[in-house]
Amino acid sequence: MIHEIAGRQVYIGIPSAYRPQNAATHPIVEATWHVPLDKFDEYWAHGAVHLARGSDVRAGHAANTILDAGQALDADVLIIEDDPVNVKLAQDGKAVHIDPMDALDMLVRLTLENKASVGITAKEFNAYWKKGGPDVARHGHVAGWVVYVPYGPARHLRHDESLLLGGQDFDFVVQHIAYGLGFIRAENIMWKFKMGDKGSFSERVEEQRREMDNQLMAKWADTGIVRTNPRTGWIHIPRQK
Repeated sequence: MIHEIAGRQVYIGIPSAYRPQNAATHPIVEATWHVPLDKFDEYWAHGAVHLARGSDVRAGHAANTILDAGQALDADVLIIEDDPVNVKLAQDGKAVHIDPMDALDMLVRLTLENKASVGITAKEFNAYWKKGGPDVARHGHVAGWVVYVPYGPARHLRHDESLLLGGQDFDFVVQHIAYGLGFIRAENIMWKFKMGDKGSFSERVEEQRREMDNQLMAKWADTGIVRTNPRTGWIHIPRQK
C-alpha cells in the first residue's frame, strides 16, 4: 500500500516472522506486513490487514522483500521494525511525544533535504544529550530500526544476507556511502523498541558483536569508510566530509 508522506509516494513495510501479536498494537496501521507465507493467517487474525511475502530465514532477506516491493511500485520505501513502543522528539533537552506518522514525515524530509540516499533513526537516546546538537549526523554506529530509502540512483542496493544480523543493517548504510548518495541519521527522532530493551552485554553477545565487526571490516576495510574505535574496539563510520 502506497502512502503520501512529505509529498512523496512511499511504500511502508514491516518485516516480521514470529510476533503476530504485535500487529494489533503497531502504531503504523496501514503498513504492509512482510511475513512468511505460512504465517499469513496468524498475522491476519491479529489485525495485519495488508500482507506480503517476507522471510523467517534472515532479517535482511525480509527487508529485501520490502525494498523489492517498493521498487516494483516505483515508490520510496520505509522499513520499520515490528515492535515499537513509542517515538519521541528531542526538543530543548526534553523528550516530547510525537505522532509516529509525523516522525516518519520528518525522516523523509530530512533525508531529502540533505540529499542522502538512505535516512535512518536510531533507537531512543537521552534527549538531554541532544540539546543544541545537529538535526542530522553522518557518522557513528548505525542500526536499521527505521530506514527510509528514496526512489533514486541507489534503489538497487540490498541487504547482504551473508552477514550476521546487526551487520546487515550497518552494511546497508555503508553501501549507500560507497555506491549511493550517503546517509543521514535523524538525531532528534527517538524511537523506542521492545527488542531494544532486551539487549544484554553478556559474553555471548559480546562475542557475536566482535564476529559481526570482523565480517564488516573484512568487507570494507580497504575503502576507509569504516574504522575501528581504538577505545572500544568496535567499528564505526567516521565523520563524513
